[in-house]
Amino acid sequence: MRLVKIDWNPDRRTLRWFAAGLLVLAVLAAAFSLWKDRGALKVLAGVLAGLGLVSLAFPDAAGKPVYKAWMGVSFVVSTVVSNVVIALIFFGLITPLGLVLRALGRDSLRLKRGRGSYWIPAAMPSTNDRYERLF
Repeated sequence: MRLVKIDWNPDRRTLRWFAAGLLVLAVLAAAFSLWKDRGALKVLAGVLAGLGLVSLAFPDAAGKPVYKAWMGVSFVVSTVVSNVVIALIFFGLITPLGLVLRALGRDSLRLKRGRGSYWIPAAMPSTNDRYERLF
């Protein structure tokens, strides 16, 4: 089940917005690299700026492959990260909490352990017209 639908055939406006976003990201990466003096980040900022400029200049020829590659990679990364985060929350928080509460004897549902079943028998009408009146 996909929650996000990726537009694999974007129009020129979407490609230009994507290229502008890449340029903004490149400027932010360059500013951060100047602030923290990171060499690898300067290279990344240059690559992002180059991709953004080329995508802005030629949105159909160069922008579409960059857009598709970026969306494909980001979709895979987001799917993996979201599943890992959900698993960490469940197995790191919910499961230990449930085990601790069970070990302490807490019964949040107030189940009666000695009782055999919670099933309550109901008398069903034997006529077939009950199928006509469902409510």
